Amino acid sequence: MAGSKDTNETGLFAYGLIAAAPVFLFFMILAPQGG
Repeated sequence: MAGSKDTNETGLFAYGLIAAAPVFLFFMILAPQGG
């Protein structure tokens, strides 16, 4: 994973994780503990 384009893809991926982190946590909290 080395290249000029990879830098942009990595940035988008990292941004996606940062944006999805709170959503994922919120979903887990809303999800029933019983499963």
